[in-house]
Amino acid sequence: MFEEKRPRLAKWLAEPMLRNRAVFIRVALAATMVNLFAYAISLFTLLVYDRVLPNLAFDTLTALSIGIGIILLFDFVLRILRAYFIDIAGADMDRDIGAQFFDKIVNIRLASRRGSTGQLAGLIRELETIRDFFASATLITIVDVPFIIVTLILIAMLGGWVVIVPIILIPITIIAGILSQPALDRLTNRAMEGGLNKQSVLVETIGSMEMVKTSGAHALMRERWLNAVDHQADASIRQRLISNISMTVAASASSMTYAGIVIMGIFLIAKGDITPGGLIASSILSSRAIQPLGQVASLLARFSAVRNAYRQLTRLMDEANEGPGVDALKPARIEGRIELRKVSFRYPRTPEPTLNNISLTIQPGEKVGLIGRVGSGKSTVTRM
Repeated sequence: MFEEKRPRLAKWLAEPMLRNRAVFIRVALAATMVNLFAYAISLFTLLVYDRVLPNLAFDTLTALSIGIGIILLFDFVLRILRAYFIDIAGADMDRDIGAQFFDKIVNIRLASRRGSTGQLAGLIRELETIRDFFASATLITIVDVPFIIVTLILIAMLGGWVVIVPIILIPITIIAGILSQPALDRLTNRAMEGGLNKQSVLVETIGSMEMVKTSGAHALMRERWLNAVDHQADASIRQRLISNISMTVAASASSMTYAGIVIMGIFLIAKGDITPGGLIASSILSSRAIQPLGQVASLLARFSAVRNAYRQLTRLMDEANEGPGVDALKPARIEGRIELRKVSFRYPRTPEPTLNNISLTIQPGEKVGLIGRVGSGKSTVTRM
């Protein structure tokens, strides 16, 4: 019962992710090891400044250097493998979801179709936005965020009270990202509409190039194109401005955390509460405490685009298909005679009907030509 109530798009997104769960588990393990290796750098610095440097213990330095070299080598390999596994999962999602959407476009009822050909083609392009969000950014961020707590605990162990600095700045960074969401949601929707309109004008102009030239519609189509470009550019500039504010807050918080730990650590060293190596190791770890929050800020900015794309694509998936069920109409017998009796037709969201009480009979073997001005309904009669 739960499967039947789920949105169709959500189900199609979940299926390839569940099928590739083994790949995602490998990505999560690789990301976990990368985070743990990052802690080794700070511990290496602590030992060098507190053990090797005061005693000039070069043999210890050699052993530590070999150990950190091996760790850095494994870190390099795991980062490459993590990216490779993400690409594999993304390619599988592209193939699976892309096939489902292609079938939906072919089977969708023409009367239920929304927008122009260009808008529909641009909407399908939003699949890449959703795939990138679920296949890469989200998974890595989910793995990195819990390590903020581990990092704070390690800073407290090495630097004592200097941990107060990141504890104060972390909530500020999170609040800045949350406050930017309502405006980002509105601007992302406007930017998407502008992009779809621009795609629509471009596709229609290229597809009807002969008509555009013969009718002298170049100026009209150019004006529509520039209006769509200006609309999208205005919304995109505002969108990037707000998203950059939240990401800049995270970057500034990282710098402030480093400076705050250094300043506070000097006083603690003077009191004998921590060692110089502990201060340096804590300052290195400070970036690890704030860095995931920068990823969260970027993820929240992308989440608005993904949410709007999801709404648009879900609306497309909920449209009715042609014929009973998912099968097209299949006539049992074809006689070759075509007849329309008082046929009327109105396209969705148009004030006037395109056809109004049209009657037409075409006998078997008869050839009929439809002549009329652009927009008079010739193509609609043919489709009827």
